[in-house]
Amino acid sequence: MPSSSVPIVSNLIAAIRLLINDRLRGKDRFDTVVLSTFTWFVLLFAYRFWKYSQRYGLHQGFEVPLKRYALNQARHIPQIRAKIDAELDKATEGLDEMVLKDVEPRNNVLPKQGKSSSELIPHMEKCAEKEHMNWKNGGQSGCVYHGGEELYEMQGKVLGMFGLSNLLHADVFTKTRQMEAEVIAMTLNLFNGKPDEGACGSVTSGGTESILLAMKAYRDWGRVHHQTSSCRRSDLGDLMHIGRDGYKESCKTIGERADLSAAKHLEKGINDIEGVRVLGRPSVSVVAITCTNGVNDYDFAEWLKNNTKTHWNLNMLQMPSGVHICVTRLNAKKMDELLTDIEAGLKAEKAKLDAGVKSGHSGNAAVYGSAASVPKELADIVVAKYLDTCYKA
Repeated sequence: MPSSSVPIVSNLIAAIRLLINDRLRGKDRFDTVVLSTFTWFVLLFAYRFWKYSQRYGLHQGFEVPLKRYALNQARHIPQIRAKIDAELDKATEGLDEMVLKDVEPRNNVLPKQGKSSSELIPHMEKCAEKEHMNWKNGGQSGCVYHGGEELYEMQGKVLGMFGLSNLLHADVFTKTRQMEAEVIAMTLNLFNGKPDEGACGSVTSGGTESILLAMKAYRDWGRVHHQTSSCRRSDLGDLMHIGRDGYKESCKTIGERADLSAAKHLEKGINDIEGVRVLGRPSVSVVAITCTNGVNDYDFAEWLKNNTKTHWNLNMLQMPSGVHICVTRLNAKKMDELLTDIEAGLKAEKAKLDAGVKSGHSGNAAVYGSAASVPKELADIVVAKYLDTCYKA
């Protein structure tokens, strides 16, 4: 704090102190304690209102903290706490089944003696083969943005060349620094950004992380300036290998032009199927749908995963419930197959519904179906339990 502002702050504190002492003169100690406690609660609510207003908007700035406070207070009542805890347990009981499959053998302790590459490589190859089986058929929504086997092999070679590069030491790894700067320059060029007018960027480790870091930088900009380097060292090789025309061709295939777009073809096909509708207006590559014939969206998604050749693994949604698929190069040519499977899944689940078969959630459907019944003010508890499960060895 600048020295010139210290007297101002000191005088302000002294004035506030005199004002409080004057107002409390003649009050007994009990009144002073009650008033102090009330003031503390008012300030606490004001802080929470400000925090939630920043996150959810002005209206929910009132609503969210009040609901959260009411639920947290209600949990002190044994009967209500038991009910809430039962709902939370129900919402998370399928997490182990969903996350902890195929985890054998477990390695929870560092081996006393290091293992040779001849021991490790076969194990790693088996792990990789298992994971590739889960996405190579194109049934995943988004998840893997595969550019073809040739690019995949080149990425492995490039990562091997620069696996030890540390951009905290840009004076040592000069070429890695140059490649990162070139990735940023190419991206700025695509968005017509002009460095001499203040356009800039940084390289992160992934798409979702880049969004989080951008929002954090926006929030923190007025508070502190610091830098941390982060770089996926195959990025420049990918960009140079695919080229502008290659990326344009991928965009056309996935979602840029209506006449060539797999996503647009999927949207149009879904609109022609009875019992399902598209949520919103898909702009690029993500198409979200919800069932309109009474079928549970999550059971429908599980049917697509367990009863189709491609084993479609769509992303489940809440508020409103539904599922979506992110169209990629891996699945862009399978949209007709997906439309056929959607129609078959709707008929199968509708037949079960009409026959009075109760919804038997399993896997992801169990987690999402139960979590949807938990008040959103307690959603952070469900998220925390999910993260705890992810880090179980």
